[in-house]
Amino acid sequence: MKLSSLLDGVKHKIIDSSGKDQKKEKKQKTQNGQNHDLSVEITGITLDSRKVKRGYLFFAVKGVETDGHKFIGKAVENGASAVVITDPEAVKAVFTVCDEQNSFDKDIPIVLVEDVHKAMADISNNFYHQPSDKMTIFGVTGTNGKTTTTNIIRYILEKGLATPIPCGYIGTIGIRYGDKSIAPTMTTPDLPTLQNYLSDMADAGMRAVAMEVSSHGLAMGRVEGIHFNVAAFTNLTHDHLDYHGTMEEYFRAKQLLFKGLSSSAVAILNADDEVSIGKLREVSKGEIFTYGMNKDFEGNLSGSREVSLESKDPADTDFEAPDYMISDLELRGDGSLFTLEVSGRAMDAHRKRIDPIIRDNDGAFGKAIYQIETNLLAKYNIYNLVAAIACVHQRGIQIEDFKKSLTEISQVDGRMESIANDKGINVIIDYAHTVDAMEKVYEFVDAVCDDHEKRGEIRPKVYSVFGSAGKRDKSKRPGMGKTAFEHSTHVFLTEDDPRDEDPEDIAKEIKGDLPEDRVTIIPDRIKAMEEAISRARKGDFVMILGKGEDMFMARDDRRDPWDGDNVIAKRILEK
Repeated sequence: MKLSSLLDGVKHKIIDSSGKDQKKEKKQKTQNGQNHDLSVEITGITLDSRKVKRGYLFFAVKGVETDGHKFIGKAVENGASAVVITDPEAVKAVFTVCDEQNSFDKDIPIVLVEDVHKAMADISNNFYHQPSDKMTIFGVTGTNGKTTTTNIIRYILEKGLATPIPCGYIGTIGIRYGDKSIAPTMTTPDLPTLQNYLSDMADAGMRAVAMEVSSHGLAMGRVEGIHFNVAAFTNLTHDHLDYHGTMEEYFRAKQLLFKGLSSSAVAILNADDEVSIGKLREVSKGEIFTYGMNKDFEGNLSGSREVSLESKDPADTDFEAPDYMISDLELRGDGSLFTLEVSGRAMDAHRKRIDPIIRDNDGAFGKAIYQIETNLLAKYNIYNLVAAIACVHQRGIQIEDFKKSLTEISQVDGRMESIANDKGINVIIDYAHTVDAMEKVYEFVDAVCDDHEKRGEIRPKVYSVFGSAGKRDKSKRPGMGKTAFEHSTHVFLTEDDPRDEDPEDIAKEIKGDLPEDRVTIIPDRIKAMEEAISRARKGDFVMILGKGEDMFMARDDRRDPWDGDNVIAKRILEK
C-alpha cells in the first residue's frame, strides 16, 4: 500500500531530517535536493526496529523504559521506507550522527504526528483494512478472570453450539485461532501486531475474537482503533501499581475500554464489584448490563475488600438486582450448580438482536430462569462463567442452545487446574498472583476442607507454593504472604519471574514477620514444589500459585524456558 494511502485521515506533517516542514519548502525537496516520495510502497508496519524489513514503515514510540526515536537509524539500516515520529529534535540528532558516519541514505519520508498511538491506530486500520469491523470483538478487562472469561466465550461459540461460530483468542496464554497457536509475549500485543493478528483471523474465517485487554495495553494505546462490540469487566483489586502508581490511575486505565465503546456496543459489568460499578456505569458509552449474586441468597462475593477509591460514591453501591443474577449456588468437588435469572430488560435486548421486529418493550416479555450445571470450580469462576454467558447472550446467542455444553467447558491450563494423580492429593495449579485472586482460590479450598470436618473427617492439610514477580508491584507482597499463611498448614516461598531481584530477598519481603515454623523459603521453584508435594497425603491440598502454564521464567534480562507449573507438577507426581 502506498504511503499516501496509509496517511489518509491521519493528522501529520512531512518533515526532512533537519526538522523542516516540507509543505513550507517551495519545491518539496530535502536538503540534498531529492523529493520525498509519498507514493513509496509500504510492505509492513512495526514499532520494533529489529523486525523492520525493506519497505517497512517504522513507528518511533516513546515507552516506559526506552525511546523508539533512538532506533530510527537501525530501522532505516534494516530497510525502513518511512518513519513516524513525535520528536523532531531527537530525529535531527539521529540523522546528524548517521550523516557524519555516512551509514545510510537519510532521504526518506519522516512523518511527524502529535499522538503516535492515534496515528498507529489509523495507519494500522488503513494498512489492514479495518479488520475489527469484519468480526464480533469481545474485550474483557479487570484484575482477575480475563483469561478464563475469554476462553469460556470462545468455548461457547466454537464448542457449545450446534452450528459453531469460529472464534479467535488473544491474551495471556497466546494467540489462538483455527489450528494456529502462537506463543504469548504480552497480554495485549502492540497495536500493529494486534491488527496483524486480527487481519489474519478475519482471513482465516474467524467470525468472532475474544480478547483480554490489560490495563497496560489500554494505557499505552494498544487497542486504539479496535472496535469492540462487547466489553466485560471482571473486578478491580490491587495490582500493577508499579506501572500505574495509584489505584485511581490503574482504574482510570481500565475505564478507557468502556469510554471507547460505540452507542451500539454492550458493556457487561460486575454488579458486586462495589469499587468499580458506579464509575463504569457513568463512563460507559455502550448499553449496560450487569451480572452478580442474588443478595437475598448471599452477600457480595466478588472479593474487592482490599480496595478503596476515594472517589467512590456510596450511592453507587445501593442494591439493584443484576440483569444476570446467580442464586442457589452449590459448590461441589467436581463442579457447580446454580440458578441464573435473566432480567426482562436483558431478555428484551437479546430478543431484539435475533428478531428486529421487537422494539423497546421494557421487560414486556418477562424474565427467564435457567438451571445451570458446570464443571467449573469455585465461586469466582461462576462469576467468570456468567460474565461470558452475558457477553454471548447479548450478541443474540440463546442460552438454551449452549446450556448443556457448560458441563464440559475446556479447562484453561494453569487456571484452577487440578493435576490428576494416583495418590489422592489435590494438586491445584492457578495463576493467582494478587491478594484478591489468592483469597478466591483459598475460599474454595476452605469450603472443601469445611465439608470434610462437617462429615466428621480429618481436615485436609494445605501446602502452598508461590512467589512474587521482580520489578513489579512490591506493595502487595506482605499481603500475599499473610493471605497464604492464614489458609495454609505450611507455606513455601519461591521464585516467580524474579528478573533482576534476588528470589530470596523477594521471599523475605513476602514473609515479613510470619513465624518460621510454618514458612520455608526455597528459591528453586521446582524444589519448592517437590517439598510441598512430598509432605502431602491423600486428601491434602497442594496449591501452586502464580505462574500457571507460563512457558518462561524471567530472570535478569532474559526469559529462560519453563515447562509450566502444570507440566512440572505432573512430572513430580509421576516420580
